[in-house]
Amino acid sequence: MGVNMMRALLSVTTLLLVVFLVMKLSASQMRTLAPAGPGASAATSAAASAVNRSGTSTNAAQQAAQRVQQAIDQGAAQRAEDAASR
Repeated sequence: MGVNMMRALLSVTTLLLVVFLVMKLSASQMRTLAPAGPGASAATSAAASAVNRSGTSTNAAQQAAQRVQQAIDQGAAQRAEDAASR
């Protein structure tokens, strides 16, 4: 009878520990996913305004891809100009 009681007590304690850890992790995730307050970073604000201007995140992603492509093209043109001047 003593061994069964100890097993039951250990099982309940382990279950409580697991529940506590899951609750702590979920609280941490909820804080991470919470909307940004007045102290939001400039990058977050810029991304939000890009999404608001374009209407969807897909358009914002396409605009970002276009900007990256333009930067790559500009860099390639600059490298070619530098190589030609040498």
